[in-house]
Amino acid sequence: MGKAYKYGNNVDTDVIIPARYLNTFDAKELASHCMEDIDAQFVKTVKPGDVVVAGNNFGCGSSREHAPIALKASGVQCVIARSFARIFFRNAINIGLPILECPEAAEGAQSGDEIEVSIDTGVIRNITRGTAFQAEPFPPFMRGIINAGGLMGYISNRDQEKGWTTKQGRKTCQKYIDHSLLKPGASPEQIDRLCGEAIRCGFASVCVNPCNIARAAGRLAGSGVKPCTVIGFPLGAATSGAKAYETAEAVSLGAKEVDMVINVGAAKAGGWALVQKDIEAVVSAAAGRALVKAIIEACLLTDEEKVQACLAAKRAGAGFVKTSTGFSTGGAKAEDVRLMRETVGPEMGVKAAGGIRDYATAVEMIEAGATRLGTSAGLRIAAGIADGESKG
Repeated sequence: MGKAYKYGNNVDTDVIIPARYLNTFDAKELASHCMEDIDAQFVKTVKPGDVVVAGNNFGCGSSREHAPIALKASGVQCVIARSFARIFFRNAINIGLPILECPEAAEGAQSGDEIEVSIDTGVIRNITRGTAFQAEPFPPFMRGIINAGGLMGYISNRDQEKGWTTKQGRKTCQKYIDHSLLKPGASPEQIDRLCGEAIRCGFASVCVNPCNIARAAGRLAGSGVKPCTVIGFPLGAATSGAKAYETAEAVSLGAKEVDMVINVGAAKAGGWALVQKDIEAVVSAAAGRALVKAIIEACLLTDEEKVQACLAAKRAGAGFVKTSTGFSTGGAKAEDVRLMRETVGPEMGVKAAGGIRDYATAVEMIEAGATRLGTSAGLRIAAGIADGESKG
């Protein structure tokens, strides 16, 4: 049971936590500024167990997780509103902040009322006014996330329950993931959300197109998640000089990893010296400031060509070989990963990418020898969702 703080319609994320504080993910720091532009007394008086009550479209605005993090860290046990912005709704559940849509309860409450909430049943009781309301209760899967304190706690509990403590266990699997968004229409808000997800889940990197690398690098600064971009993507048909220039610019903008597409045409023609020289140009431009991954586009090569492409990348000084762009005729195959691992040995990384959409496929690639996984389905994999299984 806690005290209600009531606000109106369209309370956006910049009101919940002002944009000037979005340079940190520190929950305590965010909590110390929560709601300050709309209610200067909030941070001074809010106590653990208190409730925020609002009108329509609560949490509209930014797609970043800072707003629900600030509310939860302030001690707010639940937000009750007539309706929520959909992205805020998802972010709140993912970080373990209970939210309930109930127009009647929202309209009937006033600031200072004592409110009692049952997340399991959806019952909201206004002790001050002697009223009770029924909100739609969460399904079991979502209640499990909330009760575990968020998605990461839920995943950790499932790991322990199922005994997933082997090398291919889910926590290790998360460290393999390059969380990727390479669609040409990716918006700034989507890049911000991608970075927030990667930080929250502990992924290895965020992989975005070069035009988005500066934004991603800024969002990931200090998090331990590497900013990654693509070079000569997706065809690999640019000149070596163009790839080198693109690499140098990306590194200057904050890229710590670059995934470059090899000269596939030269590979198909047997021009392995040219393939190696092309990769060397990118490695030289990276100048030790960014890890280079060479994408061989395995779906277009014979097994012998795959071997030669990997050897060329190894001689050129690349840190990884990578199966695919995900934009050609095929994606990652376990047999290709196995062949690439056998070719480069233990000293180089092998990245599987393209078509990795569920946990079982991720584990298959790791068992075949992959040390990175390029995927846009990182959250699905982290949650252990099998192919065709609903998230609940």
